[in-house]
Amino acid sequence: MPIEKYSKTGEFHKRSGLDNQDAILIKKNSQFCFYALADGVSSRKFSKEGAQIACDTAAELFMRSDRLLLNYEKQKAVYVLLDEILYNLKSLCSTNSADIKEYASTLMFVLVDKKSNIVYVLNLGDGMCFATLDETVYEISSADEQAEGCFVTTTENVNDYVFFEKYDAYKYDSFFMMSDGAWRTICDNGRIRELYKDIMVTQNTKKLKDIFEKEIIDDDCSFAFVDLSGLRAKGIL
Repeated sequence: MPIEKYSKTGEFHKRSGLDNQDAILIKKNSQFCFYALADGVSSRKFSKEGAQIACDTAAELFMRSDRLLLNYEKQKAVYVLLDEILYNLKSLCSTNSADIKEYASTLMFVLVDKKSNIVYVLNLGDGMCFATLDETVYEISSADEQAEGCFVTTTENVNDYVFFEKYDAYKYDSFFMMSDGAWRTICDNGRIRELYKDIMVTQNTKKLKDIFEKEIIDDDCSFAFVDLSGLRAKGIL
């Protein structure tokens, strides 16, 4: 069985006495398979909690049995998601008087709709999403990095900078979502190193985990794996 999720605390956080700021959420029911990864901003006090809230909110909205957001145009769906995340974060701020920016995080998710055989991919921030098919690895969404840092859930008017697309569930064999600590480890000058390409196309997530365990990585390093070929083989798609 492939490993669906992995997260490792970066050396910077260890030296600083900080916990891993990444959050991963995987939820499955009769209608959907949902995989999310959010990277809390290290300099923010409650960013791990903010990352978890971003994942939980996305799952709650996009796994609705009435498929409400899936029937919206993508810009409206993104707006509703980010607005609800901000609402949930503001509710926390009202209890502890914290600045909402203290909960800042990135957010990525892959949602597999078993009924329609459609896969939805969302990415906000400096994470990356890759897909595999046969012997090839494709970059689905790239890291959105700015001079002053990446876009996050608490960035004002960030809606236009969110990647949100849908794909036929038979188009690819798998998806890999990676935090910046993970993709920076597997890439050299913006290209995936051959060793990691082989690992990804063979879906050897255990080997990927083992290599990450041995690597000295400053940032938190996390990935979530979506095995579409496995879902098809089980007759789920």
